[in-house]
Amino acid sequence: MPKIKNTIKNKMKTTTNYNLSKPLRIVTRSSSLAVCQSSMIGKQLTNIHKGLTYELVKVGNLPVNHKDSFVKLCEECLTKGDADLAVHSAKDLPIQSRKGLEIAAYCRRENPLDVIIFAPEYEMAKRSATPIKIGTASPRRRVQLMNQSQEYLVEGLRGNITTRIEALKPETATQENPTKSKLDAIVLAAAGLIRLQRTSIISHYLTPAEMVPAAGQGALALQCLTSREDIKDLTKQLKHQPTELCLTAERHCCHLLGADCDSAVGVYAFLSEDVMHIYSMVGDISTNKIIQVRQQLPVLGGDFDEMQEKAKLAGELVANELIEQGANNFIYKRTPPTK
Repeated sequence: MPKIKNTIKNKMKTTTNYNLSKPLRIVTRSSSLAVCQSSMIGKQLTNIHKGLTYELVKVGNLPVNHKDSFVKLCEECLTKGDADLAVHSAKDLPIQSRKGLEIAAYCRRENPLDVIIFAPEYEMAKRSATPIKIGTASPRRRVQLMNQSQEYLVEGLRGNITTRIEALKPETATQENPTKSKLDAIVLAAAGLIRLQRTSIISHYLTPAEMVPAAGQGALALQCLTSREDIKDLTKQLKHQPTELCLTAERHCCHLLGADCDSAVGVYAFLSEDVMHIYSMVGDISTNKIIQVRQQLPVLGGDFDEMQEKAKLAGELVANELIEQGANNFIYKRTPPTK
């Protein structure tokens, strides 16, 4: 476990600049996971601040292909004054913050790993069938799966958690294939299944050595208007500084690489003693080739601002190593590294 501890402690009695007579309006997508995560944050805040209430402002699920489109819907609610706070999965957030908005807090990270879920009939067949059809729309997951085994056949699969799990259910039975599924397996983030209390369907947790997670995976980010000092004050006790340090390194690395949601890039940092351990990978989505870098760098010591700078430096060192090995040839629409 890391030595660093939160300097922001929960207290029995708290004060806040937020007007507790008004319900806190939390904007969220209407998917089951988004509602679950936003409700979880709302309940945590009401436990900290007695007298606080909250309500969810749902923006709906639109047929869009990029996760940052959902982020933009929530951000528009904030900028228009229709909501006070947005709860995002940190891995979905663009690296550059929208003008006038900021992250008020990164909350304690849940399990950051990816998991494989096999279809029930595939489990019963003792996983003997080949090729194994695995569903995922993530370029990062795809290239790492293709590097693990030639027996994997990766097929595109989009949608929320419920939609993707449904893809494992048997299709209409035929005489030739009475229990045939659309897919043999899918890959999801462990954190969402944990929050939805659906871990019983997980077949295997993929270690960072098997599959490097996305930057920010497993963490929630609380976003508000830069001018809303009352919201920053309200949410400050949900800040988890060890998580923030790790995400600083991960997100800065992605920034220097010029990575976006279409890039096959994974960066995962964790703290052990005073050392930050970083797993990273960049893949070529056309050839499925992978470049990997692992680093261990001391980041703890000094005040939190100093540790933040060390975390950024750690992310920069990893990005530079990846670039030296040719990562810039793998990432499309890449921007020049900047400090």
